[in-house]
Amino acid sequence: MVAKTLRVMKILKENGVNLKNIQMIEKGKFTLLSEIQQEGINIEKIIENNDLKRDFQYGMRLMELKETYKGRTKCKITEEERRMAEELGLINSKDIKDKLKSTVSKHVSTNQETRAELARQEKELTGNRENEGEIKDD
Repeated sequence: MVAKTLRVMKILKENGVNLKNIQMIEKGKFTLLSEIQQEGINIEKIIENNDLKRDFQYGMRLMELKETYKGRTKCKITEEERRMAEELGLINSKDIKDKLKSTVSKHVSTNQETRAELARQEKELTGNRENEGEIKDD
């Protein structure tokens, strides 16, 4: 999904389409590739010349790409795809900052959970040793 979406977005950009000016949703539904309108751009010609599907759901795919970038879907994104999305301008700086915060938060949370588990295990072991000492003294 990610690779195909990026391929279509790259083709559009290479053909002069300003990706930042395309609305994800128009008239209450996700924008289709064939519905993209920009001055000086013949979207039908781009579709035909690049063997693209007119009903490619540009808006939905862009939304899914952004969610995948943020790690909010089961879909995976490679570092190369991540860079490409940034270079194409599909991911804004807020999305990048959110991803960094999410990654840092996830690692901090994991570290805290690990520390808590180690402390619990240490307490359990220490408690067992103390109990063994008490039994031997009897």
